Parts: sequence; C-alpha cells; structure tokens
Amino acid sequence: MAPSLNRIADGAIYYTVKDLVAWDTALRERRFLKPASFGAWWTPVRLASGTSFPYGFGWDIVEQRGQRLIEHGGSWQGFRATIARYVDRGLTVVVLANLSAAEPETMAHAIAGLVDPKLQLPDAAATLADPDPGRATRLRGLLEAWADSRVVPTMAKGLPETASGSAREAHARLTTGRRVTALTAFRFLGEDDLRAGPLRWRGEDVTRIAHYALDTKDARYAYRFYQTEDGRVADFVAEER
Repeated sequence: MAPSLNRIADGAIYYTVKDLVAWDTALRERRFLKPASFGAWWTPVRLASGTSFPYGFGWDIVEQRGQRLIEHGGSWQGFRATIARYVDRGLTVVVLANLSAAEPETMAHAIAGLVDPKLQLPDAAATLADPDPGRATRLRGLLEAWADSRVVPTMAKGLPETASGSAREAHARLTTGRRVTALTAFRFLGEDDLRAGPLRWRGEDVTRIAHYALDTKDARYAYRFYQTEDGRVADFVAEER
C-alpha cells in the first residue's frame, strides 16, 4: 500500500524493532508526560458500577505468572505486532509479524518466559493432578454459561458487570461456545498462589490463578482463570498454544 495513501490514526505506522526500543526507553524514563498522566495511562479504568476493567488509555493492564504486564497488540492488512512490557521485571518484548495468522502476543509471552523463568507459563502439553477435584467441572460450566450470556454463582461480580454487549464480545462468546462444544479434554496445568499479595482484578481480590488446557481435535488453548478466595472467577483469558 502506498504510504501517501494509507496513513491513518489507528494503523499503518511504519517502524522497526529499533524504533520500538527507542519508544520503550522513552516510556521507561517517562520523558514526555507528567507523572500523573503516566499513572492514569497505566491504571485499569474504573466503571460506574464500581468494578474495573483491565485497560488503561490504550494499554492492556494485565499479568503473567502474577507479574505486572502492560501491553498492546495490533494488526493491519496482513501485518501483526505487539509490545509486552513487564515493568517490574525490567523486560520488554516486541514481536513484529508479516503474517495475518501469526499470534505475536502468544509469542511475546513465551519469549518472556524464556528470558525470565519467573514469567514462564505452564507447559500446555502437560497434565497435573488438580488439588481441587471439582474445579475443572465448575470452570467448564462457567465457560458454557459465559458463552450463552448467562450469569452463574461461580462468576465474581466483576465478570458479568463488565460485559459490554459489543460485537467483539459477541464474537468472543460464540468462539468460546464452539471451543467448549468441541473440546476433547480439559486439563489442569498448574496454579499461581497470590494469597501473599492479592491481585486486584475487575474490582475483586484475586488470590489464585488456575491454568488449564482446553484441547479440541484441531487446536489447543491455554486458559487462565482469575479466582477469588472463595473460588469465584473474576475473569479468564485464553491463548492458542
């Protein structure tokens, strides 16, 4: 595409990995905004209901193995990219791909685990004994309910209250439903114990992150379920492995 015809605000920015290293350096040194502005930029938005959503001003405010992660990805006309900033670990991973089917976010998270063992995600091919024998059944039921837009007791307050009703969310619910219907196995991979330092997530104190693999005939997905002390789920995320 001709650069003179294809420059718009939300994409088509031409840069290299070195350009993003310079950008990350400027972010680390907080060169160009007031401290309060950086704080607002990297704070999950607070909703009118009193809950929160893990997104700041243009950044996902998430975690990996209980470590803070500020990241964002994007795509445009066959290209995909992501920047993942593990701010408390002093690590940034940038992935640029010229294939629309690439998964740069998943790649970045895996690379971070190779560089820093504390960030290494569980092996999605492994199967461990779940210390909570009934949890897999409850979590599978939660996925089924979320796919059907139903609220069930295993959901913490923040999960249904942050539903947007958007087309993007509708697609995510449909995709989740298809995966659950097609699953051949739902396996426990491990968990992160955060009781010593609970993670504030969608207005809830998350004390445990449970990792599961959802297998279908054609794919494997790694799920993370953010659980409160009483076992309710404040949120869940998935990556194809």
